[in-house]
Amino acid sequence: MDQMIADTSDNDLPSGLAALRSRLAASVPALQARLLQRYLTAQAELALALQRAFPDKLDTITASALVGAMVGAVSASASAALRRGDEPAEVRNAMREAMALVARSVR
Repeated sequence: MDQMIADTSDNDLPSGLAALRSRLAASVPALQARLLQRYLTAQAELALALQRAFPDKLDTITASALVGAMVGAVSASASAALRRGDEPAEVRNAMREAMALVARSVR
Protein backbone atom coordinates (compact mmCIF):
# COMPACT_ATOMS: atom_id res chain seq x y z
CA MET A 1 0.00 0.00 0.00
CA ASP A 2 2.87 2.33 0.79
CA GLN A 3 4.31 1.74 -2.71
CA MET A 4 0.92 2.45 -4.30
CA ILE A 5 0.70 5.71 -2.38
CA ALA A 6 4.23 6.65 -3.43
CA ASP A 7 3.48 5.88 -7.10
CA THR A 8 0.27 7.92 -6.97
CA SER A 9 2.06 10.76 -5.25
CA ASP A 10 4.90 10.78 -7.76
CA ASN A 11 2.80 10.42 -10.91
CA ASP A 12 -0.98 10.82 -10.76
CA LEU A 13 -1.26 13.63 -8.20
CA PRO A 14 1.19 16.14 -9.73
CA SER A 15 -0.14 15.57 -13.26
CA GLY A 16 -3.76 16.05 -12.18
CA LEU A 17 -4.66 12.55 -13.39
CA ALA A 18 -5.84 11.46 -9.93
CA ALA A 19 -8.23 14.43 -9.65
CA LEU A 20 -9.56 13.86 -13.17
CA ARG A 21 -10.04 10.14 -12.53
CA SER A 22 -11.86 10.89 -9.28
CA ARG A 23 -14.22 13.39 -10.95
CA LEU A 24 -14.97 11.03 -13.83
CA ALA A 25 -15.53 8.09 -11.49
CA ALA A 26 -18.07 10.15 -9.58
CA SER A 27 -20.01 11.19 -12.67
CA VAL A 28 -19.78 8.61 -15.48
CA PRO A 29 -21.88 5.47 -14.83
CA ALA A 30 -20.05 3.27 -17.36
CA LEU A 31 -16.72 4.22 -15.80
CA GLN A 32 -18.12 3.59 -12.32
CA ALA A 33 -19.13 0.07 -13.32
CA ARG A 34 -15.72 -0.71 -14.85
CA LEU A 35 -13.84 0.73 -11.88
CA LEU A 36 -15.97 -1.25 -9.44
CA GLN A 37 -15.28 -4.43 -11.39
CA ARG A 38 -11.52 -3.78 -11.34
CA TYR A 39 -11.65 -2.73 -7.67
CA LEU A 40 -13.42 -5.93 -6.58
CA THR A 41 -11.10 -8.13 -8.64
CA ALA A 42 -8.01 -6.45 -7.24
CA GLN A 43 -9.28 -6.73 -3.67
CA ALA A 44 -9.96 -10.45 -4.10
CA GLU A 45 -6.49 -11.01 -5.54
CA LEU A 46 -4.82 -9.02 -2.78
CA ALA A 47 -6.79 -10.85 -0.09
CA LEU A 48 -5.81 -14.22 -1.54
CA ALA A 49 -2.15 -13.20 -1.68
CA LEU A 50 -2.27 -11.93 1.91
CA GLN A 51 -3.91 -15.11 3.17
CA ARG A 52 -1.35 -17.25 1.33
CA ALA A 53 1.49 -15.18 2.80
CA PHE A 54 0.19 -15.74 6.34
CA PRO A 55 -1.82 -18.99 6.27
CA ASP A 56 -1.20 -19.71 9.95
CA LYS A 57 -2.49 -16.28 11.01
CA LEU A 58 -5.18 -15.30 8.50
CA ASP A 59 -8.15 -17.14 7.11
CA THR A 60 -9.88 -16.03 3.91
CA ILE A 61 -12.46 -13.88 5.69
CA THR A 62 -9.93 -12.07 7.87
CA ALA A 63 -7.56 -11.42 4.96
CA SER A 64 -10.47 -10.10 2.89
CA ALA A 65 -11.59 -7.81 5.72
CA LEU A 66 -8.09 -6.42 6.19
CA VAL A 67 -7.62 -5.73 2.49
CA GLY A 68 -11.06 -4.16 2.23
CA ALA A 69 -10.40 -1.92 5.22
CA MET A 70 -7.02 -0.78 3.92
CA VAL A 71 -8.00 -0.24 0.29
CA GLY A 72 -11.28 1.40 1.26
CA ALA A 73 -9.69 3.74 3.80
CA VAL A 74 -6.92 4.88 1.49
CA SER A 75 -9.24 5.30 -1.48
CA ALA A 76 -11.89 7.18 0.49
CA SER A 77 -9.37 9.52 2.09
CA ALA A 78 -7.77 10.30 -1.28
CA SER A 79 -11.16 11.01 -2.83
CA ALA A 80 -12.17 13.28 0.03
CA ALA A 81 -8.89 15.20 -0.13
CA LEU A 82 -9.20 15.59 -3.90
CA ARG A 83 -12.81 16.82 -3.61
CA ARG A 84 -11.63 19.33 -1.04
CA GLY A 85 -9.04 20.60 -3.49
CA ASP A 86 -6.02 19.60 -1.45
CA GLU A 87 -2.54 19.91 -2.89
CA PRO A 88 -0.72 16.70 -3.90
CA ALA A 89 1.29 16.54 -0.67
CA GLU A 90 -1.89 16.88 1.38
CA VAL A 91 -3.60 14.11 -0.59
CA ARG A 92 -0.55 11.88 -0.07
CA ASN A 93 -0.63 12.63 3.66
CA ALA A 94 -4.35 11.83 3.84
CA MET A 95 -3.69 8.44 2.22
CA ARG A 96 -0.79 7.72 4.56
CA GLU A 97 -2.85 8.69 7.60
CA ALA A 98 -5.62 6.34 6.48
CA MET A 99 -3.11 3.53 6.01
CA ALA A 100 -1.67 4.14 9.48
CA LEU A 101 -5.14 4.20 11.04
CA VAL A 102 -6.00 0.78 9.62
CA ALA A 103 -2.57 -0.61 10.54
CA ARG A 104 -2.97 0.55 14.15
CA SER A 105 -6.37 -1.09 14.41
CA VAL A 106 -5.04 -4.58 13.63
CA ARG A 107 -2.06 -4.71 15.95
